[in-house]
Amino acid sequence: MIPAYLYYRHQQKKKGQQSASASRQMSISPGSSLIDRVTFTAPGVSAKLGDEIDEASYVSGVITLVEKPHGIFIEWAPVENPDDSTSEWVVTGSVDSNESAELASAKTGDGDRRTEELKKLRFSADIKDLRSFQCVEPRRGKSGSPWIRLISKDGTNYIPLYFRDGGLPEFTEHLQQYATLKRSAKENNLILFTDERAEALQQSVSALFSREVQSDFMSRLMANPYATAMTGLGKVANFVQDQVIPSLILDMDGLDPEEQAQALKELQQKDENDAGDLRLHDDAGFELVTKLDLPERPAFKREPPLVEQQWNAHKSSDGRFKDVRDLKLLIFRGGLTPGLRCDAWKFLLKYYDWNSTNEERVEVRKKRVDDYFRMKLQWKSISEDQEGRFGEFRDRKALVEKDVTRTDRTHRFFEGDNNANVSMLSDILMTYCMYNFDLGYVQGMSDCLSPILVVMENEVDAFWAFAGLMD
Repeated sequence: MIPAYLYYRHQQKKKGQQSASASRQMSISPGSSLIDRVTFTAPGVSAKLGDEIDEASYVSGVITLVEKPHGIFIEWAPVENPDDSTSEWVVTGSVDSNESAELASAKTGDGDRRTEELKKLRFSADIKDLRSFQCVEPRRGKSGSPWIRLISKDGTNYIPLYFRDGGLPEFTEHLQQYATLKRSAKENNLILFTDERAEALQQSVSALFSREVQSDFMSRLMANPYATAMTGLGKVANFVQDQVIPSLILDMDGLDPEEQAQALKELQQKDENDAGDLRLHDDAGFELVTKLDLPERPAFKREPPLVEQQWNAHKSSDGRFKDVRDLKLLIFRGGLTPGLRCDAWKFLLKYYDWNSTNEERVEVRKKRVDDYFRMKLQWKSISEDQEGRFGEFRDRKALVEKDVTRTDRTHRFFEGDNNANVSMLSDILMTYCMYNFDLGYVQGMSDCLSPILVVMENEVDAFWAFAGLMD
């Protein structure tokens, strides 16, 4: 027979030796303790198991920030509670030796299983691999503990950690010594890890490779300065309204979500009052501007379309056009009859020069036919192996194919499967990429080319008319 109190003291002493041994191994682990440096420790940070709200679902632990030779790590490790029911038990009287052995074996098995479960909860995360973390604090007047959940760049979510003894502000403050934290403008409870130097470098690289965009902007600015400038200013205004102002409000300290929403509402109301007689509201993502008192619509009478007799009246005997300005004015006021559009559009879109003769236009078309098929052959002769290593060409080709298959397919000229006109539309756009390397293909070009091809009904003529329109 073993006295109960001696058995209990023996188990407690054995448990204390095991805890001390584990503690020494954690603090003097080979190859790490002499190099790693713990810069922050917060005890009483518990992991929560399951959705139940009870004391048994929390696992107490310690969160630390550790400087290691290969990075800064956020580590959490569980701490076994000495008050846990698995270790706190008292036996009165006496216990038979066989019974004591069975009790010891049962307790040892339960302890081993719990130890294995706690080991699975332990984690160590490099802040370079983290994208963000949720930071949720209880609402005012509500009970509960603030908690965080780390989110890695690959989308993996770590177990939520509850700061039941406080320490969340201190943890965030120390974390900012190693990473730049920024609150998300879309989710108030989401904190983003940002690298200002990496962002600055990315912007510099983007600016370096955006000469094509800058060149296109300058060409549009020189061609139409008013429209280009107003478009640019409109983008700046939209950016300030949609991004800068909401971010400033969301970053205000001491404002809960309800107060932030109220501030944004007051700001929008002020904008509406300042607009005077204009009303602005969103309709399915588009900003709709309406005016209360619209002036009377001016009466405009459209003149009859230009006919072939009037067109030929402006031609001289050798084919040159005279009074071009008056001819353009007649076209502007009344348009063209359908049968005249094919010839007139070639002059309006700079396919032919107004001052060229009939003989000169024959030579011009012959040269344009040769130039077109030479450029078409250039991209047609690219093999699949070459295309696999030509990313820019491959991307433009995929975009053209995607847009062409959905351009005016209800029109009789493009309707039906295996339509040769659809293939012609695609070939013209791909050839234009070879004609204008800097611009290439931009979404919407297929819609501009479609009516030209319908009117011209010729691949070469439609291409050069389209090129004139783009210029």
